[in-house]
Amino acid sequence: MKMRTVRPKLIDDVLVNPNMGFTTFQRFNGDPLFAGGKWSEFGPEHFPHANDPPTEQRPTPMAGFPDTTIAYCRWYWATLNPEPGVIRWEIIENACRSAAARGQQLDLRIAPHNGEVTVPPWYRDAVGRGSLFHDGGFDEWAANPVGPPSRSPVSPREAKGPGKWLPDYSDPAYLEHFGGLIRAVGQRYDGDPRINMIDVGMFGHWGEWHRSDNQMGTPELWRRGIELFVDAWPTTPKVMLIAKLPQVAYACLELGCGWRLDCWGDMGGFSPNWNHMIDCYNQALCKAAAQDVWKHAPVSLETCWVMDKWHQDGWDIDYIIDQALRWHVTSINLKSSAVPDDWWPRVNHLQKNMGYRIALRRMAYATQVAAGGALRVEATWENRGIAPPYHGYPAVLALKNDHAEHVLELAGDTRDWLPGYQHIERDLPLPPEAAPGAYRLRAALLCPHTRRPVVQLANEGRGPDGWYDLGNVEITA
Repeated sequence: MKMRTVRPKLIDDVLVNPNMGFTTFQRFNGDPLFAGGKWSEFGPEHFPHANDPPTEQRPTPMAGFPDTTIAYCRWYWATLNPEPGVIRWEIIENACRSAAARGQQLDLRIAPHNGEVTVPPWYRDAVGRGSLFHDGGFDEWAANPVGPPSRSPVSPREAKGPGKWLPDYSDPAYLEHFGGLIRAVGQRYDGDPRINMIDVGMFGHWGEWHRSDNQMGTPELWRRGIELFVDAWPTTPKVMLIAKLPQVAYACLELGCGWRLDCWGDMGGFSPNWNHMIDCYNQALCKAAAQDVWKHAPVSLETCWVMDKWHQDGWDIDYIIDQALRWHVTSINLKSSAVPDDWWPRVNHLQKNMGYRIALRRMAYATQVAAGGALRVEATWENRGIAPPYHGYPAVLALKNDHAEHVLELAGDTRDWLPGYQHIERDLPLPPEAAPGAYRLRAALLCPHTRRPVVQLANEGRGPDGWYDLGNVEITA
């Protein structure tokens, strides 16, 4: 058997691949960036591109922002569920369509409230227990099942300004109604290929597991909330905020979630004597025993403020980026804010190394194979990134000529391709319809849903259709 060996050349380009990299925030590819260090915590409700056809061709990025395959949006309970039994499905559906029309997939969070009044009025006024928060304290407000809510007398603090009503998470109505929204959306969208990932945002302001009064309920309650969420979304990758440490460990280690953090980059914005990067996150990971979670579930980061603030305050961008890579990050929310001009080399370095980066290092294959026989191949792949491809892309070869194309599967699932090498030796049976003749042998990683090449390899030779040419094979009679 005559074998030919090829060693495709590596490239050092930024590779913009699916399910990884930077994300737009409350925006889609091509939309204007946020300016002035501000951004919106309210997800979009109007979608001018929702009726455009899906595409893999992304628009040119806005000046100052990286190219991206992920759009991250989040909405509050009151926005999606404004009346009992009413869910505004068009918001999530149009967001999925808009992302697909801009060459992206959707990251999603549904949050119960923030520090303002974002719990649905119907829940606050007639269903659930809660507290009316003021800068200096709370008044209890219990729901009356047969009439308007009854509450304690107006306090002097309330007389000075409006209060902010926060739900009592221990009230069974909370998991019934907010949990019901999570279940309903999961039932419709879990496993939808247009959705990349979802945050486990069951409790707290912004769904971030903390709130002004620290009334977060009990560990048993958090556990029930996490289980409800995971049961509602069994297939779609999930991430859990590094916050309540035993619950992070439970979600990540026992239920298969990844983890995220919401203040990547903070080097002293809250206090000169404490910051998230040095004094919080590594300690939290150690306490949760979650350092190796990246091997099976994604790590996702969100900037604290925006990069421009880091730049103005003189924070150590090299340390911030190096720490993200040490955490094996796969995606980063930059809040749709511009990258400082002189930081682009560092951002490009981060984008080249985060997530997965797959290269074909060596391929040996038989140059002739009998019709009805099997093609002998020996393939060595390398993941030069820092994380596996969590969505899994089948690694395949194809025999193609002007008359036919026959796809032969090398590896059906690449989710276990950790950083390092994968060596595959196989005899790949030819399909019965593979007729004698001359063929080109090509390689690709395919979308598991469309079965089309979607992953840019860290190799030269990518053709316009996404395939990488390896040489000639003859099928003999």
